[in-house]
Amino acid sequence: MNPFARRFPELYRAALTECPRGRLALGAGTSLALGMCFWTAAGWAQDPARLLFQYSFWTQVAAFVIYGAIRTSASIADEREAKTWDLQRLTPLTSGDIAGGKLLGAPLYGAFLAALMLPFALIAGLQSPAILVELPFIYLQFFATAFLALSLGLLASAYSDLSRGGSATTSGAMIGLGCLYTLAPSMAKPGAAAFVYCAIDVPYALWMPAATAGFGAWAFAAAKWRVGRDLLEPSRFWRFPAFVLYLILFVLGFEKSSAYYALILPAAATLTAALAEPTTPEAWRRWLASTEPLEKLDRTPAWISGVAVCLAAAVVVSFVPATAGLDTARRVPLLLALFLIRDTAFIQCCRFTNSRRPQILALVFLGLAYILPAIVLATAKASSLMYLFMPLPEKGAAAAVNLLPALAWALVSLAALAYVSGRSTSTSK
Repeated sequence: MNPFARRFPELYRAALTECPRGRLALGAGTSLALGMCFWTAAGWAQDPARLLFQYSFWTQVAAFVIYGAIRTSASIADEREAKTWDLQRLTPLTSGDIAGGKLLGAPLYGAFLAALMLPFALIAGLQSPAILVELPFIYLQFFATAFLALSLGLLASAYSDLSRGGSATTSGAMIGLGCLYTLAPSMAKPGAAAFVYCAIDVPYALWMPAATAGFGAWAFAAAKWRVGRDLLEPSRFWRFPAFVLYLILFVLGFEKSSAYYALILPAAATLTAALAEPTTPEAWRRWLASTEPLEKLDRTPAWISGVAVCLAAAVVVSFVPATAGLDTARRVPLLLALFLIRDTAFIQCCRFTNSRRPQILALVFLGLAYILPAIVLATAKASSLMYLFMPLPEKGAAAAVNLLPALAWALVSLAALAYVSGRSTSTSK
C-alpha cells in the first residue's frame, strides 16, 4: 500500500471508485468539447468575454456545487444500503477520518470537471480586465459555497438511516440549488462596498465567504459528530448549545438586527434538532438513569440543551434591564421560548408512541396546532386572539395575559412528557 493510501484511506478509496481512468478520459473530452462550444458561441455576443466566463463558471457550479452535494448526500446512505457501513465502523478510522474522506472523496469527479472548465474562465478574465479583477472574489465565494453545500450534503447523508430510491439524489440536488443563494449576491456585486457588521465596516466580498464557510464548518462538524455516534465515540454536551449561541451572535451582528427577534433562527434550529435527533425511549431512560453529572450532561438530548439556551437568552433579553417593562417587542423572546418548549416536548412525547414515524406524526399535529386556529380565528374575525395559539405579541393585551397561554402550553407539554416518560420507564422495569 502506498503512503497516500495509508494516510488517507477513505480518500484513496473514493479516488479509485469515483475516478477510474475511463471516466476521467470521458469527462476530459466532454469538458473540452463543451468549453470550445462556449468559446465559439460567446464570440458572437456583444461582450464575448463576459458570456464565456458566465458559461464556464456556471458549468463549474453545476459540476462541483450541485453534483458534489448530490454525491456527498449519497455517500453514507449508499454505504448503509450496500451493508458496508458496519464494516467501516470496525476499522480503526476515526469519525474525522471518515467524514473528511467522504467530504473530499465523494465530490472528487465533480471537482475534476470543474477544474477542466477553469482555463476557459481564465481566458475570459484575460480578455477583460474587469472580469480579471472580479475573479478572486467570485472564486472565493465559489469555494465557500461549495464547502457549505458539500458539508450539508454530508450532514443529510449522516442522518439518513437508509437510502431509499432517489431520496439521496433529490436531497443533494435541493441542497446544492439552495446554496446558490449565497453565490448569487457575489456574482451580482463582487466589488460591493463595505457594510457594518458587529459595529465594524466589513468588505462584503470578504464577509459573505467567511459567513458561508462558517456555516459550512458547523455543518461538517455536525456530520462528523453524527458519524462519531455510530462509531460509539463519546458525545459532548456543549456542542449544540455552542451552535445555538453562534446563531444568536450571528444575527445580532447585523446593524439593523433586533435582539427581540434574534431567537427565531436558533428556535428553528432547536426544533430541527428535536426532529432529527432520534432520542428513543431507551436513550431517554439511559439519560435519566445516569448518575455521574458529566455523563448526564453528555447524554442530554441536543434539543433540551438548545431549549435551555434559548430560554436563558429570552429571559436576559426580556428582563434586562428589569425597569424597562415587558412591552410588545420584549415579549417576543419569551413567547418563542415557551412555544419552543411546547413543540419540542410534544415531539419527544411522540417518540414514546408506537408510531413507525414519530417525527411525521409530530409534524402533522404541530402543523394542525398552528394552522387550524389561524383559519378558525381569521374566519371568525377574531385575529386578536391569535396569541392564544401562536407566539405572537398582542398589543391590546397586558404582558401577563399575553404570556399566560404560552406558559400554560409549555407546562401542559412538559407534564405530558413527564407522564409518558414515567409510564415508559415503569413498563420497561
